[in-house]
Amino acid sequence: MFPDILIGFFSVFGTLIVVCYTTPIILAMVIPLIVIFIYIQKLYLATSRQLKRMVSVSTSPINSSMTESFNGAATIRAYKMESKFIEDNNSRIELNQRCYYPEIVSDPWVFCKLEILANMVKTFFYYLINQKV
Repeated sequence: MFPDILIGFFSVFGTLIVVCYTTPIILAMVIPLIVIFIYIQKLYLATSRQLKRMVSVSTSPINSSMTESFNGAATIRAYKMESKFIEDNNSRIELNQRCYYPEIVSDPWVFCKLEILANMVKTFFYYLINQKV
C-alpha cells in the first residue's frame, strides 16, 4: 500500500517537474491550481466527515429499535402495538434518509468542481499551444 502511494506521488511529481522545466509558463497555472485543489479538498473532507457522522448517528436508533422489536415481538403483539412500532420505525428511516441523501450528493458535487478545474487547465493549455503557432 505505502509503496504504491510513493510510486504515484513521485510519478505525478516527476511529471510536474518535467512539464514545468520544458514550459515554465505552466507554473502560472499550476500554483493557483494547487491552492484551489487544497481548498476544495479541505472543504470536501470536513463536509463529508460531518455527513458520515450524521448518517451513523441516525442509523443507530434504527438498529437498536429493530433489535428491541425482534426481542419483544411477543409483547408487542400481545398489546397490539404493531402499528405504533411500524410508524416509529418509518419515521426513523425517513430521518436517516434525510441525512443519507446529502452524503450521496456530496460526491458528484466534488467531482463536478474537479471537472471544472480540469477543463480550465485544458483550456489554458489549448491557449498556450495556439499562441506558439
